[in-house]
Amino acid sequence: MSSTPVTYNQLRPITGGDEILNYVDDSYLIVPTENSTSCQAKLSNIKQWAKDNNLCLNPDKTLEIIFYSLGRCSTQVEPSPTNIRHVISIEALGVTISSQLSMNEHVSTLLDSCARTIYGLPYFFSERKA
Repeated sequence: MSSTPVTYNQLRPITGGDEILNYVDDSYLIVPTENSTSCQAKLSNIKQWAKDNNLCLNPDKTLEIIFYSLGRCSTQVEPSPTNIRHVISIEALGVTISSQLSMNEHVSTLLDSCARTIYGLPYFFSERKA
């Protein structure tokens, strides 16, 4: 019995203008505003693809975010009526991006991490001298 390897490039968007980005075991469905009314069908397509390839979607990692530019009203596109959790920021490949395409949260988190590391350095080096 032979098995066919699963490749993420087999997962294709069903609507023109949509994009599916795959990174190791994470996938991102990018849907422009004009295609937002068919999100349920798009998700069904992804779920079916996963089922066909003996995979399952992690509901805890399945999120929806609506990106909009600064100064524009965020109510132009309503969150889709699914059981997917709507968020205002996501972390993709270690980078936090807000719904306003701002990197402020990412930079703040990075600076906090650096500050904690720098704070602990004197203790680390004093222990090593002893």
